[in-house]
Amino acid sequence: MNKFKLKAFVIVIAGILAFSGLIYAASTVTQSRQAVNHDVMTLIFNWVADATTAEVSAAESTSDIDGWVFMVETIPSATAPTADYDVVLKNAAGIDIVGGALADRADATPEAALPLLATGTYGERFVDGKLTMEITNNLVSAAEGQVKIYFYQYRHTR
Repeated sequence: MNKFKLKAFVIVIAGILAFSGLIYAASTVTQSRQAVNHDVMTLIFNWVADATTAEVSAAESTSDIDGWVFMVETIPSATAPTADYDVVLKNAAGIDIVGGALADRADATPEAALPLLATGTYGERFVDGKLTMEITNNLVSAAEGQVKIYFYQYRHTR
């Protein structure tokens, strides 16, 4: 192998290794939808922050909610996020359906919140369509957590 081929080979291998590191470091968000009982469903976002930047990519639900959201749990994992990290759940219009109630989440303790409808008023919020989950203010690389959204299924009556 001559010097030129060897140098090209080394550059290609270095590029592949660098690129594979970028792929490995990306944040991931998976989701599932589960029935709790006859009336209540959950939409669960499991997230892992980027190993380099600690950011979590926004994720849109794969299915519509079409119901009344009445509670959201945030559950940090063993590799906990930064204390006071924030979660926002936006509808198609970009409105935070919990009204900021998921700001400043605990880093080690699961917490629950009700949708904030107005100052001091909590209750159910109707969602017609998909939700987008955003995690911000996390500084812990590869932090993990879960956002569990509880809702009553929307029923058409005729």
